[in-house]
Amino acid sequence: MASNPTVKVSFVGDSAQFSQVVSDVQKSSGDLETKLGGLSSAMSGVFSVAGGLAVFTALKGALDAVTGAIEGTIGAAERQQQIEVQTAAAIKSTGDASGLSAQQITQYAESLSGTVPISAQVIQQTENMLLTFTNIKGQTFPQTTQAVLDMSAAFTA
Repeated sequence: MASNPTVKVSFVGDSAQFSQVVSDVQKSSGDLETKLGGLSSAMSGVFSVAGGLAVFTALKGALDAVTGAIEGTIGAAERQQQIEVQTAAAIKSTGDASGLSAQQITQYAESLSGTVPISAQVIQQTENMLLTFTNIKGQTFPQTTQAVLDMSAAFTA
């Protein structure tokens, strides 16, 4: 059976001085522990603030996106309203030569936008330009509008 060897160490010198060194080391380690504990609390606070900032940033981003969507919708509605005012003005200035109402012009633009890669607003602006030609009227008006869109597609292809 093996026995555990025992080692004896003898210190030569002043034991009071040794006790003082041990006491200083213990005090220093206690101070370090206190400081590290404070640092830990501070870091926890920083992470809490950072987490709150991240949530705030995410909420601000979402709010900005909603605001942008609303502004985009309002902008589109304002542009459409301007186009419709231009349509009414073109019809009035030509003495209603086309024989079409502003509502018919708008509806035709909307129906065409579903068949070509051009927005209804752009189509209606094209129709507004065509309204200034007083010889384009009745069934000729939708045919001319379609011809302009076909030419546009041919030139941009």
